Amino acid sequence: MRRYFALLLLGLSFMMAAVAQPVIQSTRPVLNSASYIGPELVGSGSGIAQGSIFALFGSGFGPSDSYAEATTFPLPTVLGGTYATVTVGGTSTRAILLVVYYGYQINAVLPSATPTGSGTITVTYGGVTSAPAPIQVVPSSFGIYGLNYSGNGQAAATDISYNLNSIIHTFHPGDIAILWGTGLGAVSWDETQDPSGLPPADFVSLAAPVEVYVGNTTAVTGYHGRSGCCAGLDQVVFTVPAGVEGCYVPVGVKAGAVMSNITTIAISSTGQTCSDSILGQDLINQLAAGQNVRFGWIRLEGGAYIGDYASATFNEFTPATASLASYGVSSGYCMALEWGGYNGFFPDDLTVPYLNAGPPLTLQGTLGSYPLPNSSGLPGSYYSLLDANGPRVLWAGYPFTVSGAGGPNIGAFTASDTMPVLEGVITNLGQLSTIPRGSDLTVQWVPSQFAQPNGVATLGGASLILEPDGSVSVFSELQCTVPVAPGQFTIPAWVLSLLPPSGTTTTSAGPTGYLWLGQWDTPKTFTTTGLDKGIISAITYSLTYHLIFQ
Repeated sequence: MRRYFALLLLGLSFMMAAVAQPVIQSTRPVLNSASYIGPELVGSGSGIAQGSIFALFGSGFGPSDSYAEATTFPLPTVLGGTYATVTVGGTSTRAILLVVYYGYQINAVLPSATPTGSGTITVTYGGVTSAPAPIQVVPSSFGIYGLNYSGNGQAAATDISYNLNSIIHTFHPGDIAILWGTGLGAVSWDETQDPSGLPPADFVSLAAPVEVYVGNTTAVTGYHGRSGCCAGLDQVVFTVPAGVEGCYVPVGVKAGAVMSNITTIAISSTGQTCSDSILGQDLINQLAAGQNVRFGWIRLEGGAYIGDYASATFNEFTPATASLASYGVSSGYCMALEWGGYNGFFPDDLTVPYLNAGPPLTLQGTLGSYPLPNSSGLPGSYYSLLDANGPRVLWAGYPFTVSGAGGPNIGAFTASDTMPVLEGVITNLGQLSTIPRGSDLTVQWVPSQFAQPNGVATLGGASLILEPDGSVSVFSELQCTVPVAPGQFTIPAWVLSLLPPSGTTTTSAGPTGYLWLGQWDTPKTFTTTGLDKGIISAITYSLTYHLIFQ
């Protein structure tokens, strides 16, 4: 039972909200609890699947100073005085409540008996019912749980003995692996009751056909259906394909016509560790030997579509939390990540173990000094969009230092780097190009333009949806790590499909799609008390803009 309810809590994101009478959030209020992907990204057939675990956001769902959690069977439809009602086509069902979190979020199972179609959901607390919010109930719409609570990064993936996959417990080609998620579809039994006593014949693969994408290939799949322990929790069994390797190999699941979120798994050809993490082999070996590691990474990024920005993270990882050491995507692969307000960030110390590096850091360059404040209130995470209210800051060829006064866990430090010169550019895409999201996309460049022509480059992209006032309502980013020498790379259609169609809610604004290309320099190390390793690295992007992803 403990493992089950820990997995259920993977669908929580920890945000603060004041309690009032029940009010369901007006934009994207109901999401798959694993993926947090909004309906604007997954296209036709998207919604909340029958029998799946969903997350509902708002305020006034319960007391603001506590949370109520269902920990035993039978599972309740009323929890802490709160219940949620779903009505579709004149039929109403009570959601099976798992958690009511500080009055602003409910995680619940949508009963399999709920009809499919457009409907409404309401929340009642203290005898007061909210206004209805829309919900689209569908046969299947799968999401993969991520171990950072945010629908991205390292997947909740295990071997057949239920050992978590990580950079120090890798899968190997030919292994049988299990992805954990929710949304494969309806079951026939009462989901409030403990399913562990049901006959094996009840656990058959659910109706939706399933494809599992691993890296740039598809995997052979096995059982895909409900877990025998739990309500709403699904598992997808697959064989790790040959020829795929890396600490951060992207994995996604298409159930029926709907694509899941993209997470990563760690694969090696031999041994129990992988070798391409930014942590370095020395720190991976420490983790594998049972030791903790403390790692700091400062990143300077110039010329991206949002401008120049700098960030820094300071983390401690243990062998038990090595799966949270998730950094990007391995060479030769791509992933896409939605930034829609519910995912794409690490909520608090219950996920990534941050180290307190003290007050805001300082970025010092030729053109001035800029603060790097704490990100999301976390004492070991810093971020600043440097040119948000002025001209660009991180010009190519300029030297910079980042310094910190230190804090309870990290001592004072100074790290220095120089922004790389502008290198390779995308050569085969002109302005106002239209890019189909349902097809592979080949991007080309000239390898000799890069400082490291035999190294790797970062190929990125973004597609945005804007509100009438020009603000961004949701966007999704593409990230690929690509070998430079071939001069081209093909982004798989299954990854591109996770970008929303570029556009706005008005006709006055132009296309809102971008691609960019750049190469990180060789990281420079810095030392301070409290860290096993600190690095600073920089990249300058060339930007291709005014693209249309459709």
